[in-house]
Amino acid sequence: MGGVKIKILFALDPWIYRDSAGNQLYTLENIFIKAIKGLRQNGNDVRLLLGEDMKYTLDKRKINPGCKINIISMSELYSIYNNHYEAHSIQFNKLETKIQKDRMAGLIKKNLENWEPEVIISFTTPVSIWKYIYKNALGLQFENGIFSRAPYPHLCQLDPFGFLKKSYPAHFKKELRNNKITEDQKNRIDNLIKVYRKEIFEKKNPITRKELVHNKWKNIILIPLSYNGVIINDEASEFRSQLDFLVFILEKIPKETRILVTRHSLQLNGSIPLETETFLMNKYDNLSFCEELSKYAFLSQWLTPLVDGVITTNSTIGYHAALFNKKVFTIGDCEINSIATAENLDNIKEVMSDINKDDASLSVIYSLLTRHSFLLKRFWDGRWLTNRLNSLLIEYQNGNLEKDWKALPLICQDEDKIFEEIIANTPGLDKGYNPRIYQEDKK
Repeated sequence: MGGVKIKILFALDPWIYRDSAGNQLYTLENIFIKAIKGLRQNGNDVRLLLGEDMKYTLDKRKINPGCKINIISMSELYSIYNNHYEAHSIQFNKLETKIQKDRMAGLIKKNLENWEPEVIISFTTPVSIWKYIYKNALGLQFENGIFSRAPYPHLCQLDPFGFLKKSYPAHFKKELRNNKITEDQKNRIDNLIKVYRKEIFEKKNPITRKELVHNKWKNIILIPLSYNGVIINDEASEFRSQLDFLVFILEKIPKETRILVTRHSLQLNGSIPLETETFLMNKYDNLSFCEELSKYAFLSQWLTPLVDGVITTNSTIGYHAALFNKKVFTIGDCEINSIATAENLDNIKEVMSDINKDDASLSVIYSLLTRHSFLLKRFWDGRWLTNRLNSLLIEYQNGNLEKDWKALPLICQDEDKIFEEIIANTPGLDKGYNPRIYQEDKK
């Protein structure tokens, strides 16, 4: 590799993602461009692979990503797959025909002009495709980490396996849960929980448990809705609509338990219409869509410490709930199952009444915070990111990443520093921090 110089490809999905031209602009402009700059300043050879819609958006806004751009045309994509949903589904499940693999590999190599990357940072495209296009290269799936929205810090991840049931936490679920953290490690995560509980949620939470219970409900369960129409969500479970997901749960939950439902900020397709929400609240007396609280941005984050449990397919709110020793029910197959109290709703009443602490889930979260999820500002640190990519590439080429969960290097060798940095970069701990309130549109 010539010292630490690495040939790195940032690959944004070339399809018109979620039917919205330029849909990936936020990630490119606000996250990737800073990382590209840092990597190039540290001597790396960096390229960017885009679809036509993203190139059009960059040109229209006069945005320069700071590296060579290679473009994949729509006509070339549609000559291999019928649409992006089909393409991602087939790629994620590794169901490509030989013809599809050969054509996709030929398309990528032609468009990169035979320039061969050593590391590919893939966004939304299932990372599995890079394993057969560039067999010696390390493919990494970029996504948000355990935390990404206020009042928490913004963490991100580069997963060598992919997303959902293909991800690192899913791949090593058993090993992560069986790992016994040391007393020092337990003290670190306990301190993080204590600081967050005392300095954020006890002092700055605009919502109280009392106003949720109304002296009426024994338990409260939070259901953070997701959205449909993309593989990164749809492959987490059998549900292809948020309505089906919710009604399935409503029929399982004890009537004496209050159900709080929050909407995802990206609900473009598959959202539940207002008239349907009204019908459901009339049918299920214990259901609330939290209209009176919807003015607060990132509502699920504020509700999680106040409720007794969370039900999800793949929301990172599941991690937050486990951090605060809440019951986590998963009804799918993805990375969140690594910290689930139960992977079904069959005995939900009995599970909710169990007062035992889930130390295994806390061990998983500790490992993820020290090896898997890292601060966004580290992603922009060209020296740190170069060294991490170099370490990951060596572990991959030696065949260790697939076999050993500890082959994913520590974010920093000083584990105390990892937690100190997380705390120092938590916006909710800023002295003047106040929960964000959505402003009404002024027309």
